Amino acid sequence: MIFAAVLSLLWLVGYARALRPFAGDFLRDGDFNFLTYPAIKIYRIADASTGTMSPRRIDFFSTDDGPTGIEYNESYFPCWIVSLGAFAGLFAGGYSLLSYNNTRV
Repeated sequence: MIFAAVLSLLWLVGYARALRPFAGDFLRDGDFNFLTYPAIKIYRIADASTGTMSPRRIDFFSTDDGPTGIEYNESYFPCWIVSLGAFAGLFAGGYSLLSYNNTRV
């Protein structure tokens, strides 16, 4: 359970770093759309010379909003949903750690 808490903490730190530019836009313009960006992007890259597609790749905390040349985006998944699960994992790991220390005499 402690491993899950550490992974959750790492995810939340990355999510906070990805949200920082959007928070600046919100303070300046009032335009903050954290329900859309950052997102987990699943994409493939086409080789221009052979025309073959690469295996699927994953880009965590992506802020792209469309195809970028030879990159073909297949799907997006909002990061805030994963962050809710990360909060739950962090609290469950912390509770597990505290309860383990209290039962040990």
